[in-house]
Amino acid sequence: MSKKSGSKEKSKGTLALTRLVSTDPEPQFLGDPAEFQARFDAARSEAVHAMLHKIPAPRRSPPVLALEDVIGPEDVVKIRGCGRIVFHAVGDTGKGKHSSQTDIVDLMRADYDPSRPPTDQPAFLLHLGDVVYGTNKEDLYRDQFYRPNNKYPGRILGVPGNHDGEINENTDPKSLAAFRHNFVAKKPKRRAAAGSSLRPAMTQPGVYFLLEAPFVRVIGLYTNAADEAGFLSAEEIGFAQKDFLIDQLKLIAGKRADGDTAALLIATHHPPYSASDHPGSKEMLDDFDDAFRQTGVAPDLFLSGHAHNYQRFTRSFTLGNRTMEIPFIVAGGGGHGASPIQLREDGQLVKTPLRGADGDHSLQQYYNGYGYLLVKATAEELNVEFYSSPPTRSGPTDSVTVDLEAHKIVRETGPLDHPLEGEVERHGKHKHHHGGN
Repeated sequence: MSKKSGSKEKSKGTLALTRLVSTDPEPQFLGDPAEFQARFDAARSEAVHAMLHKIPAPRRSPPVLALEDVIGPEDVVKIRGCGRIVFHAVGDTGKGKHSSQTDIVDLMRADYDPSRPPTDQPAFLLHLGDVVYGTNKEDLYRDQFYRPNNKYPGRILGVPGNHDGEINENTDPKSLAAFRHNFVAKKPKRRAAAGSSLRPAMTQPGVYFLLEAPFVRVIGLYTNAADEAGFLSAEEIGFAQKDFLIDQLKLIAGKRADGDTAALLIATHHPPYSASDHPGSKEMLDDFDDAFRQTGVAPDLFLSGHAHNYQRFTRSFTLGNRTMEIPFIVAGGGGHGASPIQLREDGQLVKTPLRGADGDHSLQQYYNGYGYLLVKATAEELNVEFYSSPPTRSGPTDSVTVDLEAHKIVRETGPLDHPLEGEVERHGKHKHHHGGN
C-alpha cells in the first residue's frame, strides 16, 4: 500500500500473504450468496506476485491529460455547449480481422451517425486492456489493433491489460514496451505497425493517467501482468501509482467542495468483482478502498475488462455519512474468445440479482458473449448502456443510470431471460435463442 499515505507496514511479508488467507480451491459454481473474488493460500499468492513488474514512470508528472489534447478544443467547446459527453468503452479486443472484434467495431462505428448532431457522436473509445495477445507484441499491433480499428472514426485511449504487460525473454523482454510505443508516444506519429492505417500513436502521459473532460473525469490505472489477480500497488510494482490516485482524489475532493459536479470514472483491466473464471481481485479493491476512505472520494462508476463477457454489479459503499450505489461493470467482451460466467451449483444458469458473500454488492446483470459500452454523462446523471454482438434488441441489452447528486442508481434494466442470442455456454457453444425483455 502507499508509503506516502502511511499505510500498513510490509515488514511481515507481502500484502497478499496477510490478506488472502483462504486455502480452499476456487469454486467452479456460484452459491447464494456468491463469492466474486479470488482468495489464495500463501503459496498461490507468492506465485501470483512473482508475475508482477515495476510500473514505468509517466512521461510527465502528474500524468493528467485534457480532452482538448485528444480531440481538439473546438469539439470540446461543442460538448460543453450541448451539456453531455458520450464515449465508448470495451476491453479484451486483440483478435484480428474477420472476427468478433471487427463485428464490434462495426457496431461502434454505427454510433457515429451523420444524421445525428455532432455532439451525439462518441468523443473517444476507452480501451480496458489486453489490446494484443501473443508474443512479438509490436508486430501484433498491425493485425490486432490498427487493421480492425482502421475505420473506427474516434481516438482511442487505453489502460494496459495483463497480456499487454507480460514478458517473454526472447520476444518481449521489456514489460509494456509495445503498449507504450502505441499509446504513450511523445508525438502523435504513425508507427510502422499501423501499415496503411492513418491512425497515429496516442500520446497519453503514462500507462496510468487522469483524463479531464466535460462532465466526467476518467482515472485509468494499470493493474499489472498477473492473470489471476490485479494490483494497484505492491512491493514488486511500486507505490507511485497509488500515490497518484490519492493525490488526484484529494484534488477532486477540493473541486467538489467548490461545487464541481463532474462524474468520476475509474478504469482498470482487472475487475474487483467477477462471476467468471477470471475472478475479482480482493487485494486490489482493498487498496482502492483505502484510497477512497483517505480522501473521502469514491468513483461514480468502475469499469474493467479481463473477463471476456459482460457483468454489472452494484456496490453499496459508505463514505462518511453517505452511502453510494456504485455500478462495477466488466466489459471484456471486445472480441477475444467470449467466455460465460459460472453456473449455479445445480448446473443451471444464474438468475439475477445474486448477492455477494460480504453483503455490500450483488450481480445485477450479465451477458455471456461479446459487446461494448456507450457511456453518457451530464451534470446530473451518468448513464451506461451495454450493446451486445449480435444485438438482442433494437436498443441496449442493458442500461444503468446514476444520479450524481444523490449517488444512487435511479434506472436500470431488469433481469434478462437467459440464454440470449449470441451467448455462449460453459462448453463454448453459441445459443441462438431470443430471451425475454
